[in-house]
Amino acid sequence: MKGNPQARWLMLGLSSAVLIALGLRVYYAIYMPVWLDEALSWRLASMDWTEMWYRLQETGTVHPPLYFALLRLQMALLGDNPWALRWLSVICGTLLVPAAYWFALECLRSAGRGVSAHGQSLPVGVGMLAAWLVALNPMQIHLCCQARGYALALFLVVATSSLVLRALRETRHVWLLWSAYVLLTLAAWYTHYLTMLSSAVQWLYALAVLLIPKCYLFTGTVSTSDPSQPQPVCGWKLTGLGVSVLTVIAGFIPWASICWTQLSHARVAWHRPLMPAELTGEWGRALAGSFFDPPHFELNVLDIGVVLVVALASVWAVLRVRPAGYLLLLQAWLPPVLLGIVSWLSPRNVYSARYFFAAEFTWIILLAMLILDSVWQWERWIISLVALILMTIALATRSDWQYLGKSVGMAAVRDYIAEQWQDGDIVLAENPADFLVARYYFRACEIPVYLYGTSSSRQGYRGRTHLLDDDLCTREQLVQWRPQRIWYLRSGAYGVFPRLDLPEPWKNQETRAFARPFYLEGPLYLTRYRRQDK
Repeated sequence: MKGNPQARWLMLGLSSAVLIALGLRVYYAIYMPVWLDEALSWRLASMDWTEMWYRLQETGTVHPPLYFALLRLQMALLGDNPWALRWLSVICGTLLVPAAYWFALECLRSAGRGVSAHGQSLPVGVGMLAAWLVALNPMQIHLCCQARGYALALFLVVATSSLVLRALRETRHVWLLWSAYVLLTLAAWYTHYLTMLSSAVQWLYALAVLLIPKCYLFTGTVSTSDPSQPQPVCGWKLTGLGVSVLTVIAGFIPWASICWTQLSHARVAWHRPLMPAELTGEWGRALAGSFFDPPHFELNVLDIGVVLVVALASVWAVLRVRPAGYLLLLQAWLPPVLLGIVSWLSPRNVYSARYFFAAEFTWIILLAMLILDSVWQWERWIISLVALILMTIALATRSDWQYLGKSVGMAAVRDYIAEQWQDGDIVLAENPADFLVARYYFRACEIPVYLYGTSSSRQGYRGRTHLLDDDLCTREQLVQWRPQRIWYLRSGAYGVFPRLDLPEPWKNQETRAFARPFYLEGPLYLTRYRRQDK
């Protein structure tokens, strides 16, 4: 590196991207309010191992166990403040920056476009631009700063995709590469179910490359001096692929029946069919928007433009970066298309930008390739700079930045109640979503928080939302406890729940509204009731 200035500039650029990515994600993870899904993760990881294992097998979870097991270990070491909950996601999100560089290089090298002797080839530039775009992308920052498994799952998907490309290209240490691929793929499957789509894409791609190498579509993947004779290396690679696939499937068998039960009984927040404008709106939100922005229910020119640019980049990749272009094409389009079909044909709308985590990452790689291989060299850096500026503007103009470091939502409710708290008060939540978030924010206070419901609904609430038996306060218990004041939390963002039906003698005194940064949660309403004995 001492005699290679290009290598020094490469290391400087990549290190700068990693440091900026880490700084943005740490700042966001420390100051962004905790929302429902993160409260669910906290509740599961707060249970003992036996209880957590039992709850992870319930139909209301719809998540495999690996991330929650790691989160529980993490909480045992660091605590349960917002930064401690999000630490693993922040680290994985930061590692995605060099992973983007590596993945871009593997894609281009698989097409025979390796680094030149002077280090000025296309792969280095594409990898660097992809790394910077990932570092600054708003959706990447938001998903990688949540106490959920998205960041870990995405890192594993990118790593396994890179390993597949390397294993198909290398002739040495192939079994070592396939062994690493098996371990990381199993970890991905046990982290998030949507990673199975990426694995299916990788297997189809590898089979196509190994079985039809002489087809025009895969020109340059495998070459032999005698086309009539099979290549010996190809047979070994095909064996490695087959053993890897069978090992992954066998390793997931213990959880397969639970996975099928959970997916067949999956519940989502939006029980409505997919609207046409959402098809493009979620793409625009994923690539240049924020996870906290509301979905688009009307056609938007910018969203349509995003889809067209991604489509252009996909076609370019197929034509210019064969065979890896097919892997990029499938990873970019298969998840959104399948989720769109499911949402269109059923009342369960699962078409959300957060579920495009693997596809959206691939879009960034495609855009970097399109920019740096479609224009003259002096124009590449100008367009790259413009792309980075636009991504920075998209990041800086996100509305949720105004909430960072401020007491909003449930934190503001906690502070307001704590200021006026009196002995004998009680806090009730109308629905399980608000209850779990309240439990997280009130965990350090000696303020009782309960979910208000009927005794007949206890088991339904418990199995659906990871509630414990002592979380529910029934009407009969409320009459028995006779609190002096009741603080009642409600919001209609997660469905229609019954309004509070308090028995005499509690009367409504006041209602306050508190804004929350995430559109799915909606505003939070706090009503205070006082007992008025005759």
